[in-house]
Amino acid sequence: MGKINFESNRHNNEVSCRTYWNYSSKRHDYASNWHNEYEFLYIVSGTETIYIENDYYVATPGDIVAINPGRIHTLTGENWVHHCIIPSEQLLQTIGVDTSANLPPLIRDPELSEVFLNIVKAVETERKFKQQFIQLALQHFLLLVFEKHEKLRFDTTQKMNPNFAVTIKVIKYLRQHLTETFSIDLISKEIGITSSYMCRCVKAATGLSIIDHLNRLRCYHAKHLLMHTDKKIGEIAALCGYQSNSYFSKTYQKIIGQSPNETPRTQKNSK
Repeated sequence: MGKINFESNRHNNEVSCRTYWNYSSKRHDYASNWHNEYEFLYIVSGTETIYIENDYYVATPGDIVAINPGRIHTLTGENWVHHCIIPSEQLLQTIGVDTSANLPPLIRDPELSEVFLNIVKAVETERKFKQQFIQLALQHFLLLVFEKHEKLRFDTTQKMNPNFAVTIKVIKYLRQHLTETFSIDLISKEIGITSSYMCRCVKAATGLSIIDHLNRLRCYHAKHLLMHTDKKIGEIAALCGYQSNSYFSKTYQKIIGQSPNETPRTQKNSK
């Protein structure tokens, strides 16, 4: 994962874009996901089935998938590769895009696909003013996708499936309290529903339990800390809410596909 940062006078909001290049089926977290930003996928190879709440879309090489903010989504498929960009709301506002606009989930547009690939070329080519060219390519794509494919504003009066509505609240709570002592009853009390109903909603909406979601969120946070800090593995386990190093290692291995010791460290550290 990388991140493109943009200069801005906004001191309290980050003007940036998260990027995932050549993301493959061997690295993907299959847990249902939800966030407040738009997400764009460019399918490089293979076939992916993307589930967005009650609907699904089959994407093939050259297709662009646009996931609107606040939509629970996940995907399935084998032997696929895609590029992914997640621009911050502040970035879209900076370039003048209406962040309440609705985009179609599946876009087959050769011109837009070529513009998307120009971002990748800018990233992969070493040249003077490289970061500026990346920013220009990214802005070009974002402006073009909204110019050509922007639909009506979101219908905020439309009722969401109750399973998804509950799941969004649960995932949001887990993200905000990732390192704290976990309790199903505490979450249900915060949300204001019974624990049994809450668990049924999350399972029905995503196919995963709340514990599954929590462990995935914790392990991917741990992977980020392993790759980008010099903290010891035991310290990272504690920071991610695990009191047992052995349980952390076992869970991490299951979800990430490698042990914490096998995860590349970008800085020297003592394990």
